[in-house]
Amino acid sequence: MFKKDIRSIYLEKRTSISNETKIELDTAILSQFKSLNLGGINLIHCYLPILSKNEINTLPIINYILEIGKEVVVPKSDFNTSELSHYLINSNLIIEINKWGIDEPITGDIISVSEIDMVIVPLLAYDEEGFRVGYGKGYYDKFLKECKPGTKFIGLSYFEPISLISDIETHDVALHQCLTPIKFYNFW
Repeated sequence: MFKKDIRSIYLEKRTSISNETKIELDTAILSQFKSLNLGGINLIHCYLPILSKNEINTLPIINYILEIGKEVVVPKSDFNTSELSHYLINSNLIIEINKWGIDEPITGDIISVSEIDMVIVPLLAYDEEGFRVGYGKGYYDKFLKECKPGTKFIGLSYFEPISLISDIETHDVALHQCLTPIKFYNFW
């Protein structure tokens, strides 16, 4: 399957999940995340969910990470350069909804990509090789290529992998793992 078709199918699949089922799935994904070995991981990048697109609610994951004494950065998109900046969650952080209805930092402490140890990567679908389909703007592929060697890339999905994304390109970056409500997928 091609990314364009996968994107359409999985946007529809995700938006068709009921609120009640979504809460159950989000809770199961949080449980899976809690079983990850976070030894040696100090700073985790985690996206803020776009709830209007029925994305996995990462807020409980962010709260868990902070509760266990790790630090979290959240992204802000530059729509002119297709790049992300990374803001530390602390008392200086102020988040507002942007003109596209996405929660984003407007002020706070910006952290260098070189300090990030793990990235929780948004996705619509992924394949058995760990390649993912997002919204198609390339923000995360560009960001993941900037990460230091050894940074872990973890996807979260309500769904199992598809067999193959047919139009993988050289700039696409594979995940190391993907967590679903019932299983871990390792790709390394």
